[in-house]
Amino acid sequence: MTAEAALLAAPTRPRLDLYRALDPPTGPPRLDPTGRSEVPGCWIVGSAALAGQHAVMAAAHGATAATAVKQNLLDEDLSARLSRALG
Repeated sequence: MTAEAALLAAPTRPRLDLYRALDPPTGPPRLDPTGRSEVPGCWIVGSAALAGQHAVMAAAHGATAATAVKQNLLDEDLSARLSRALG
């Protein structure tokens, strides 16, 4: 049999070494829709969160997570400023 082209799909495996180093609960990471994990301050996004997705979807998920991270940092900053102001 001859062919002009072939399409191959390689299995993907999320690389979660850094997440595992943070000593998370056992089992697969549980994430909210923004990619926030159970470990405070840790987001898992893109193909690490949703294995097998296309690059454009991984990028979109990363953008969603970036917005959530920014909001989290602003919330922490506001909380710290209020604590200092209220003594």
